[in-house]
Amino acid sequence: MPIFDYRCGQCGHAFDALQKLDEAPLKKCPECGRNALEKLVTAPAFQVKGKHKAAARTSHDHGHTHSHGGHSHTHGPGCGHKH
Repeated sequence: MPIFDYRCGQCGHAFDALQKLDEAPLKKCPECGRNALEKLVTAPAFQVKGKHKAAARTSHDHGHTHSHGGHSHTHGPGCGHKH
């Protein structure tokens, strides 16, 4: 489900709301009670339920570097080198 950003045009209160795509935009501000909410245009954020994908691991290198007698070696994840 996407997370939408809202801001009140009257009092300036800003908050996030978890809503279905086909759900009507919110109108009433939870802070001042006026019907002055504006749905902000932002990059979509989603709350995903289910299995965690391995894609998040691809952007991080947890390798290390060490040296042997004047030269260095860099080992990334899964290099097969025993530590």
